[in-house]
Formats: sequence, C-alpha cells, structure tokens
Amino acid sequence: MMNRAACVALTAALAVACGGETDKSTGGTDTGATADGAASDAAGGSDATTGGDAATGSDATSGTDAGGTTDAGGKPKTHQTCPAVADCVLAACAPTGFKDGCSDACLADAADAALAKGGPLLACAQKTCVPACKDSKDKDCLSDCMSGKCGADFFNCMDDGKGGDKGCTHVLTCGQSCDADPSKEFSCNAACYNAMSAAGKTQLKAFMGCMSTKKEEECIAETLTCVSEGKSGTKKCGEHLDCAEKCADVKGDLAQLVCTGKCLQDVDAKEHTLYVGAVACGADFDEGCGDVMAQCIAPTGTDTCKVIVGCAAACKDDDDACVAGCFAKGSKSEAALAFEVALGCDNDQPNCGASWLTCMQPDGKNSCAASAKCVSDCDGNSDEATCIMTCLGEVKKASVDLLKPVLTCAAKDDTTSTECKGALGKCLADQ
Repeated sequence: MMNRAACVALTAALAVACGGETDKSTGGTDTGATADGAASDAAGGSDATTGGDAATGSDATSGTDAGGTTDAGGKPKTHQTCPAVADCVLAACAPTGFKDGCSDACLADAADAALAKGGPLLACAQKTCVPACKDSKDKDCLSDCMSGKCGADFFNCMDDGKGGDKGCTHVLTCGQSCDADPSKEFSCNAACYNAMSAAGKTQLKAFMGCMSTKKEEECIAETLTCVSEGKSGTKKCGEHLDCAEKCADVKGDLAQLVCTGKCLQDVDAKEHTLYVGAVACGADFDEGCGDVMAQCIAPTGTDTCKVIVGCAAACKDDDDACVAGCFAKGSKSEAALAFEVALGCDNDQPNCGASWLTCMQPDGKNSCAASAKCVSDCDGNSDEATCIMTCLGEVKKASVDLLKPVLTCAAKDDTTSTECKGALGKCLADQ
C-alpha cells in the first residue's frame, strides 16, 4: 500500500504550492478564502488540460511561470511526469517545513503534462483536505482525506497509462522498498503501481477507497478481491485450510497476507469470506469462532462434542487429516462446540470452562462449591490445565449449570458485577 508518510508529506507540499499554508508575512491563513482561486490556477484557470500555463493565473506561490515542455533555451524541463514533480516538491519543501515559495523552482521546471495531471489533485487537496485538516490532531487526516476524497486524482497522478502484469498484492510488498530513498519515494511508489495490470489497479483503487472512508469490516469484499487478485478456484473452505496454516510460517505480516491470498485463489469465490474468517480464527480464536470453523469444515455426521474431542485427542501429532475426519463426523452444532473447547481453551477464552462442561457432560460427585474450590486450588499447579479438567470431570450433573457462569466470571476476573456475585452465591449454596 502507498506509504502513509509520503501521502501526508505530498498533500502538505501540494497545499503549499497552491498557497494554502499560513501567510507568515501577514499572519493570515489562506485555507478557505483563496482555495477556489488557487484551485482554479492549478486545475482550470490556466487551461492545464490543453497545454496552457498550469501554474499561472493568480500564481499561488510567488508568480513563477510554470508549464511548457522546454525552458527558454529549448532544453526539456527536468520534471516530465507528475510523480517527478511530487518528488521535487517533497525534497525542496520538507527541509524548510514547507515554507511559502519552496516549490517555485519545481513548478517552474515541470512540463505541462506533469502539471496537468498534478493540477486536479492539488486543487482537491487544497480545497477539500487542507481546510478540513487544518485544526486536526490526527496525523493521518491529510492522507486519509486525499485517498478518500481525492482518490481518482491521486491515482491519476501516478498512472503512466501503460500498466504491467502484476496483481493487486504487488504494491503491498513493492512499496516497502520505497522508504530507502525519500527523494524518490513518490516515483518509486508510482513505479510499483504501474507494474500492475489494469485489473490490479482497479482492485487497489477500490480497496484503498473503501479503507479510507469506511470501517475495515465494511471493506471485506474489496479486501478479498485485492488479496486474491480476483481469482478463485473450486476447493471448499475446509479442504484448503492446510494451505493457510503453512502461511503462518512465512516471515512478515505482508508476506503472510500475500501467501494467504494465493491460497484464496484455489478456493471457491463463494467461500472466500468464510475461508478468511476460519484462517483468522485459527490464528486468534475469539467469540463466535466455533461457528465459523464448523461452517468451514461443514460436518455431516452425528457425533457429539465429547466423541469429537476424544477422537481428535487420539490422533497422532500433526495428523491434520485425522483431526479433520473427527470433526467431519460430528453435527454442525457439536463440531462448533468442539472447536470452542479445542481452540478456545488454547486461546484462554473466558467461556472455555463452560464450553468444556457442556461438551464433556460430566457426571461426578462434587457439588458446585466443591468443584469451584477444586479449580481454585489448581492455581500454581505445575500442570494447571490437567488439574482443572480433572476437577471439572468430577462435577455432579445437577451442578454443571451452576458452575458454568462461575467459571466464566473467574476467567474474566469479575467478582464485583451483580451477575457474577449472584452466580457465585448460588454456587456456594450448592454444597
């Protein structure tokens, strides 16, 4: 993805070039009243799209005459592309704190074509983002605004119109190398972008546009399309989880994401969302993950949770096929419960104890009070997990439902809420 710091710096630099920063000679701030005029100079007032003088008009910076393709002596201007202009502005203005006039030389040495592409982005950033973010304490305000409100102009500045053959995920890894040379950071990111195919560019635009304006959970479709590069196969969710498990061994979050994307390319498109959900649950089991995992495995049997867990426990280490076979023999609800026990307890989920009791259906001799004390006494035991499971296995059937909420409250370290106080009181009364 485009480096966020570069986005922030570029937006600030463009705003300066358009005269939107504080006018230090008078103390006034020109972010609202002159925004329309500056935008006109950059995008319309100078007829930038027809090869006119793209930075003249009222001249937002200092009266420098920018534009053309050659200088007065007929020598080609240095900055022939929009990214090149952006890099120049960043290099010239960053050391000065983006003072007025810092971009004059860059604009004067930029070709019409570069200014024509940069003009609309500059105008949008000046008119929409600078005023909106002027008083914001959010360091990402400018970049979020630019990618969300000026996205089309932002990508148009980078796009060389040629394109390559790389997919959407290419920019995620390629862009990481662009921090090495800050003076060419925007051009580097543009090169990454232009190595992508037309389809990849479209997917990236949709992904970044959504992520900049909506919550992550509202961009699932765009994310999956980008990560899978719009490709899919015929495998079902439960048939391909081993592929994603191997990605966990890949170093680096981005590399793991790209690896998972390649796995997605083999999965039926209708199950992409489910597949990613199951992969996420496998890595970090949370509330509701039991149902997600069960939907992915799609069991068709009738075995209970107790049978499933016993079957899986008998499988050899790393025999994933054996474990999957055990879960496939259960009903969907019982398999979901088995996942809550098998994975939820490994991830210290607060409902682990309650799920275990529901699954294993103990029929012992101990009351709720005695069982609660037994579990409490396991604290500090060298094999605490085994100690707790032994205690739970001795609970009377009639006391199981009394013990469940107590275990959940204890896992949450909640001894003060009305609900937990009530549950503990009922348990202690069961002698």
